[in-house]
Amino acid sequence: IQVKDKKLKYRGLTYKLVKDTFPDLIP
Repeated sequence: IQVKDKKLKYRGLTYKLVKDTFPDLIP
């Protein structure tokens, strides 16, 4: 469960980073 949560958190941070860097890439 911890690994899944950690991966989900990492994915969320990556999503936020990409959204902040390339706002036009993600709707």
